[in-house]
Amino acid sequence: RQPAASATTHHMEVAAAAALPPRGQGAAAAAVSVQPRLVPAAGVPVVAAATAAAAQQCGHLPMVAALPANVLPSSTAGVPVQGTYGVPRNMVAAAGFPQPHPLSAHLAQAPFASNAVVGTYPAPCSTYQASQTTNVVCPAPTQPVSCINTSPTFPTNGSATMHFDGEQVTMKFGPGEEFDSPMDFFSPCPKEWRGPYEAMLQHLVATGWLEGLPADANGLLRVAMPFCGSNQELPVLAEFLAQQFLPESGGAPGGAYTGVHILGSDVVNWDIKGGCWRQKEKWTSRRFPGVQVQYRQLDLGREQHPDTALVFGIHPECTAPSSPWPQILENVLRSTRGVCLIATFKHAEMEVVRDVFHRAGASCEVHENPYWKEHPLPPGTLPAYLHYLVLSRGSGA
Repeated sequence: RQPAASATTHHMEVAAAAALPPRGQGAAAAAVSVQPRLVPAAGVPVVAAATAAAAQQCGHLPMVAALPANVLPSSTAGVPVQGTYGVPRNMVAAAGFPQPHPLSAHLAQAPFASNAVVGTYPAPCSTYQASQTTNVVCPAPTQPVSCINTSPTFPTNGSATMHFDGEQVTMKFGPGEEFDSPMDFFSPCPKEWRGPYEAMLQHLVATGWLEGLPADANGLLRVAMPFCGSNQELPVLAEFLAQQFLPESGGAPGGAYTGVHILGSDVVNWDIKGGCWRQKEKWTSRRFPGVQVQYRQLDLGREQHPDTALVFGIHPECTAPSSPWPQILENVLRSTRGVCLIATFKHAEMEVVRDVFHRAGASCEVHENPYWKEHPLPPGTLPAYLHYLVLSRGSGA
C-alpha cells in the first residue's frame, strides 16, 4: 500500500468481477475490470457516492509476471492491460495475485519515474507506463501533463564550501580549478594525519633517504603505497613529490625525472567503498600535471607487487598471529629498487616489520617521527599516527 497524500484520501478495497481459474490452468495473462468500493479511512470524511461516481479515476497496479498456476482468464480482451493506466472508472486487477488486493487512492500529485522520462502524477490514461512497482490510483487530469525529457545540466564553474576539522574549506571547480565538477569532490586530509605525515616526509629529506632514487626506463620516479585503504593522505604526498622531484614545481634541478607515477593498492577496492579512488586519480593529474596516480586492487599475499623506487607502507596491523603480513611485507620489500618505508602505530608492530626485513636479508633503520617529539601525546591515549618509521634500501635495490 502507498501512504495517502492528502486529507481527502480514501482507502479502496477492490472486489474482482471475475473469479480466478483453478490452480494449474495455464491461461494467458490478462486483466479484468473490477468495481471499486469506497471504504472511509479513520478520521476522514466520507465522499458522497454521487461525487465519487463523477470523479474519473485511473488504476495502476504492479507489473507482475504471469504465473501458470494462477492467472486470470483471457476472455476479458479489450480492457486495459495490467501495468498501464486504466480508462476512467475502471480498476485493473493484475495477473499472478491469488486474490484481490487493496489499493490506496491519492488526490495530490506525486513524483514518478517512467521507463523513458521523468514526470508527475496524475498522467494521461493509457499514455505512460511507470517502471517501478506501484499500486497508485489517481484522478485523470483535465489537460495532458507534460513530462520532463531534458537532461539535467550543471554549472561549468563555481565553488562549494564545507566545514571540515573545525575549519571552513572552499573547493572550486571549472576550467583552471582543482576539480572538474562537483562530482569530483572528496574530503581533504584530516589535520590529525597531515601534521605527522608532513613531518615524516620532511624527515626523509633531512636525513638523505630520498637522494639517488632510480628512475624507470621512461624516466619516471615510481612511488608505491601498498595496503593504502582510502588513501586520505594522497593530497599531501602528491604535492610533496611534485615539489621535490619535478622541475616545473621547483624540485629536482636538471630534470632527473620525466614525471612521477604513484601506484596505490589494497586487497579491497576502496573506490566502491567511498574511498574516492577515481576522483583522486583525476584530481592529481589536474592539480599536478607531472604526477599520475593509479589505484589497483591487489592481494599482496598472493600477487607480486610491481617494482618501485620509493614505498610508503602505512600502518600494517601485523601483530596478529598467523596473519599474512610477513609475506606481504617481504613481497613489498623485494619489489623495492630504492627506499622502502613502513610506518607503524605501535612499538610491537615496528618490531615485526624489522624482523621481517632482517629475515629477508635487508638492513634497516628505525626512526621515531619527529612530530611526536614536538607534540607528545598524554599517557594512556590512542597510539600515535606514523609513530615509528622503519627504513630500508630494499632487498631489490
